[in-house]
Amino acid sequence: MLISAPDPRTPPFAGWRLAWRAALPPARLIARLGWRLRVSWEVPLPAGPVILAANHLSHLDGPMVGVVANRPVRFLAVDGLWSAHRWLNLFLRTFAMIPISRERAPLGAMRTAFEHLLAGGSIGVFPEGGVVDEWGRVEPHASVAWLSLKSGIPIVPVAVVGTAEAYGKGATRLRRSRVTVVVGAPMNPADFRDRDDPAQAMMAAWTEWVGEQLADV
Repeated sequence: MLISAPDPRTPPFAGWRLAWRAALPPARLIARLGWRLRVSWEVPLPAGPVILAANHLSHLDGPMVGVVANRPVRFLAVDGLWSAHRWLNLFLRTFAMIPISRERAPLGAMRTAFEHLLAGGSIGVFPEGGVVDEWGRVEPHASVAWLSLKSGIPIVPVAVVGTAEAYGKGATRLRRSRVTVVVGAPMNPADFRDRDDPAQAMMAAWTEWVGEQLADV
């Protein structure tokens, strides 16, 4: 039986924050032992709500960003994942992922993410829109910047390196490799409001920063 994604406006599982906190210690241990996770910070992650925006070369990127964030995060995930497997569907629901459509305007998902930010929560997003074969081939979605500009919540750029070797697009099994996550300084939406196209300027700054980290690590 095909399992469909829930409406993005559906309230999340009541215990999702508890599930996150319970999963973080073992996930952190697995990341360190299995992939020798190394984390580099430009500045400490702000205590309040943030939009964590990372590049996306592997399905491992979400767990790695979640481990580094060390807090409950609602990730935006393409709605097709909910129909991939019953166990994956359960995982996505348990950790309050927000389904976002590739086929139509994701107004419900954006509204849910916006309301979650205003309520003091954090959002995780992959501006490339899905797992890609190579960095730089896909234009990042400006909807990420829209969330920041509309809510006033900063984007924290995140560069994930090494997950493609561990479990890249099309891979059928996990491999051991070193994974590095670089967390950048928050990008304040107020710094972009005077640009001709604030959203595009913000995404250009994100793209430039991530590209520099991937080239340097």
